Amino acid sequence: MALASRNVEWTIALLGGLRARHAEREVTRFRTHKTAVLLAYLAFYRSRPHPRDALIDLLWGEGTPEAGRQSLSKAIS
Repeated sequence: MALASRNVEWTIALLGGLRARHAEREVTRFRTHKTAVLLAYLAFYRSRPHPRDALIDLLWGEGTPEAGRQSLSKAIS
């Protein structure tokens, strides 16, 4: 699955382990497991909008809303 952003193409592989590739650079390790899950989810469902609250509920629903917002912000930075 190829994703283009700002004229830079990334390829996201979901099977056989999550991998993100751009030119010669391949990323296979992510800051946290939930960061990797977030990337996989957004790549797989790339054609639909993703409200922040829905992503927070999906990945950080066990905590407070504020903690979830902070975690999402950190994951996408």
